[in-house]
Amino acid sequence: DEPRARMFYVAYRVTPNPGETRPLTVIWNGGPGGSMLSILLGGQGPKRIIDGMVVNNPTTLLDQTDLLY
Repeated sequence: DEPRARMFYVAYRVTPNPGETRPLTVIWNGGPGGSMLSILLGGQGPKRIIDGMVVNNPTTLLDQTDLLY
């Protein structure tokens, strides 16, 4: 009766225009104990941390695909 595991996700989505569909990119973490912070804020997400500040990521994949972490 007790949970054996817990799971969560982070998703970034853009509402498509009428009649438009968007692909979904699934980005997997490295496994138990692996921090998602570097992937969420240092990779393909819409934000990055640079010099301790959260800034827009000019190379995000979000303009081309929804992202599921």
